[in-house]
Amino acid sequence: MILVLFLLLAAGCSTGDVQCGKGTHLEGDTCVADDGDTGAEADTDTDTDTDTDTDTEQRVIGWFVEWGVYDRDYHVADIPAHALTHINYAFIDVTADGECQPYDAWAALEKDGGNYAQLMELREAYPDLRVMMSLGGWTLSSNFSDVAMTEASRASFVSSCVDLMLTYDFDGIDVDWEYPVEGGLTTGRPEDTENFTLLMAEFRD
Repeated sequence: MILVLFLLLAAGCSTGDVQCGKGTHLEGDTCVADDGDTGAEADTDTDTDTDTDTDTEQRVIGWFVEWGVYDRDYHVADIPAHALTHINYAFIDVTADGECQPYDAWAALEKDGGNYAQLMELREAYPDLRVMMSLGGWTLSSNFSDVAMTEASRASFVSSCVDLMLTYDFDGIDVDWEYPVEGGLTTGRPEDTENFTLLMAEFRD
């Protein structure tokens, strides 16, 4: 099953290129869940989490940006993976031919073995971690309107993205279209609203 995230993370705080989600705060370089305590006394909370519904479990999602390995000198080894449930790899290119492709192939696949492979090694060390591939972003969203426009273009695009996900062993796909209809670097179409919904349905299928 493909896990598709339809979100832009509204982070409460950040460390390097990793963000802490809402309901968490930083302690050093670690994202820690807020417990509502206001005093300095020891936490006497006796609540026990017995919820087995995965839809209600807390997710702490960090973005790893591909270009961070350059001027920022921020690498996969710097990610505080122990504090995260998911890592979104930003970004995968949405090409004019309607395909998902690595954007900076050298950073993604070659530099020190490539970011993709390093992330999969990190996941081996943290088996509960999920590594997602994020499509588009501000710079690479220009072709979304075209790939979402018809049933055939949607099916072809999604198939390409799933192939890329399976080839490099990602756990799922995050769709980061900036933005349907208007905004971003490229003006879209009024039909984007409906076509975006249909594109998400194709990903779910």
